[in-house]
Amino acid sequence: MHVQACCVLPIGSTEPHLYLNPASDVQLAEGMAAEAAAPLQVPVLPSLAYGFTPTVTAFPARVSLRLAPFLALLGERIAALHAQGYRRIVLVNGHGCQASFAALASAMTAELPGLQLKLHHWWSAPRTAACARGLAAVGQAAAWPEADLQELWQVGVAETRAQIQGPWR
Repeated sequence: MHVQACCVLPIGSTEPHLYLNPASDVQLAEGMAAEAAAPLQVPVLPSLAYGFTPTVTAFPARVSLRLAPFLALLGERIAALHAQGYRRIVLVNGHGCQASFAALASAMTAELPGLQLKLHHWWSAPRTAACARGLAAVGQAAAWPEADLQELWQVGVAETRAQIQGPWR
């Protein structure tokens, strides 16, 4: 394997979303990553389906890890990928409560030679967020026309692909 090999690791959360599947965050992150990485021939790993979500503890179907085990699990996956030759890893985040990545990224890049990590919150990337704000101005999210959701998806895919392509440091 080439030492500069790149891969994508989607991360989501399992929690309720009204009438949607509790794994919506996971499915969106994985789908976004897969579509963005396909033309680049960059592998996308299976999603990390459970995150750190302390803000929704009262809801049924929520599966949250405590922060330390979540970061340890993510760190183990990153270390295993590094051992296999991956040096550029893009974490495509599908959930807002994954805020502790910065400290983990700093520790992992200091520990593992040549490792470069990028964290991409696909829904809050500048163009994607602007598109979503425009849709929100039109009406409720559940009432968005399908064509608008396709536009939001395509903008998200483009921004995710740009993160995978670089620039890397």
